[in-house]
Amino acid sequence: MRLLEIPRFIKNVFDKGSFHLRYGWRKINDQPRPFLEFIFAFAFLSAFAAFIDYVATPYTIRSRLPVYMLNVPVIVFASPCLMLAVQSAFDKSGKRAIPVLGSSLPWVGRYLYTNAHSSVVFWVPIGLLYLMYRFQSINIPLSSDYDYLQRIVWGSIFVLAGIYLHTRTALAPYLAIHNNIQATLAITVSFRLSRGGDFWRVLGVLLFASIPPIVVMGALLGLAQFFGILHLDRMSARSLHFIGLVLQGIRLLLIPSLYSLHQERFSDSGVASVAQGVPYALRPFPWFSMMAMSMLRRLQRVI
Repeated sequence: MRLLEIPRFIKNVFDKGSFHLRYGWRKINDQPRPFLEFIFAFAFLSAFAAFIDYVATPYTIRSRLPVYMLNVPVIVFASPCLMLAVQSAFDKSGKRAIPVLGSSLPWVGRYLYTNAHSSVVFWVPIGLLYLMYRFQSINIPLSSDYDYLQRIVWGSIFVLAGIYLHTRTALAPYLAIHNNIQATLAITVSFRLSRGGDFWRVLGVLLFASIPPIVVMGALLGLAQFFGILHLDRMSARSLHFIGLVLQGIRLLLIPSLYSLHQERFSDSGVASVAQGVPYALRPFPWFSMMAMSMLRRLQRVI
């Protein structure tokens, strides 16, 4: 019978993922207005840009650039606003959307700088794996009979490596903003906090919060293609708008869930002790982040 039992790590993925998804939204329900206002406002920008880009006939870079610029707030400002809106809901501070928006401006620079670190940590190993794949396919080619097997093996390696790296760096923006940790140090602390059993907790939250919006958006786009409402050949050229919509769908579930995990599992004292144990060589390089935060604080005073 033990052979039929579900492995413990799979139980942790499902249990922790579903728990933090439910708990995060239970806390959001206490003060849902700022969070939902930001979700729908940023989603409206991407939807409006997609609508204009879809119905307009002339297709030139000069005419399309203002439309594509509507997605910039979705990519740049949405996550810090939503993270602080979730924090406000958890703390029951009663803040409205405009004060939350103002308090999120100084954190935009650090959020972008942290994501730049995450991109390096993600794409450098993936790029090295791709070079290994190209080297193997050119210098040690397999027969055509095993070509499909080679693609399956390498595809699995790419997917598993991507999931692993994304899981290990998922907490970095929350540490950078909610724990006031510089970008390089936030990435390192995120790696240290999401090891062992905590890796499966973070992975469970990512899966439970990301898969439902992707499935729903994919089903809606498939139905639109089936009934002739949208055409995928035209959508592929305007994919940035639809990426913005999918991102808002993922953030709707992901940010409350990850903040719930961050609050339950990683206290300020625990994060501080882990940060103090990071070697000096891995300490932050804060120039861009601190300059951006200083400029945005001045902008906040003007506003």
